[in-house]
Amino acid sequence: MAAQASLVLFTSGSTGTPRRVVKSLRAMDLEAQWLADLWGTRLQACHVIASVSHQHLYGLSFRIILPMALGLPFAAQQIFYGEQLADQRADRRYAFISSPAFLRRLDTALVAPPCALIVSAGGALPGADAQRAQQTLDCAVDEIYGSTETGVIAWRRASDDAALWQCFPHVSLREIAPQRWQVFSDLLESRAGCALDDRIVQQQSGQFQLAGRQARVVKIEDKRVSLSEVERRLLALPSVEDAAALAIQRHGRHAIAVVLALPQLLDAATLHQRKQQWKRALQPWLEPVAMPRYWRVVTAIPVTAQSKRAWPQIEELFDITG
Repeated sequence: MAAQASLVLFTSGSTGTPRRVVKSLRAMDLEAQWLADLWGTRLQACHVIASVSHQHLYGLSFRIILPMALGLPFAAQQIFYGEQLADQRADRRYAFISSPAFLRRLDTALVAPPCALIVSAGGALPGADAQRAQQTLDCAVDEIYGSTETGVIAWRRASDDAALWQCFPHVSLREIAPQRWQVFSDLLESRAGCALDDRIVQQQSGQFQLAGRQARVVKIEDKRVSLSEVERRLLALPSVEDAAALAIQRHGRHAIAVVLALPQLLDAATLHQRKQQWKRALQPWLEPVAMPRYWRVVTAIPVTAQSKRAWPQIEELFDITG
């Protein structure tokens, strides 16, 4: 194979607009070496199974390229349901490549196969979900932080939300402007590095915490409104498990719409009462133009198979004004 062989991939990220990314096979092979160094004997004699698609770089790298590089057997079929995971043979060791969306749905009543390694990536895994997955599968979850553009950046043991991320060797982070971070890595073709879309709080040790995405800013009535800040304030409300904010247009005017994930759905009367409580709680923090005007309540925010926000589906929730 040619020394400069590469793959051309497309990623939409959080914008929904396809973006072309070229990944060299050299970088993908190097990434597999890093993962083998990280997990060492935990991967020995493992069968690699996955609930993520190979059409996403995470799935391609972890469920296909990694086992091929290490000579490990891997399943061609993707796991979609917990029952399929429970049906795996009990006389094998497994490396389970998964995502927050799948681990969140795990049925604790199912009998888990013997997992030597569980990996989660593609989105944030809440500490409570990580702990429940560990109890159900009898194996701690390792989280990977990275992107299609950068490859792997860091990893952590998903014990709780405060767990720190540790960069892989030959990966470094640099703050090039206030809360504007650049990653430099041997996996990147350019020595200029790659800008990150996330905000980072770095410790003196070099370990770090993720502090949310860079602000998604929209203009409402000529004022800049941070959707990220709206979501952050919504997540502080009692019983709100997840939140998504977006700008929609109604009758020629733009307004903020939000989707809240609650433990259970509410009847119309209770929802009306709860909205008033939410608005009062938000008033000290949000300007009037940033106050949500349209509300939807669900038990889970729609996500893609890769645990990314499914914005087309989220927008469909507001096809009828409410």
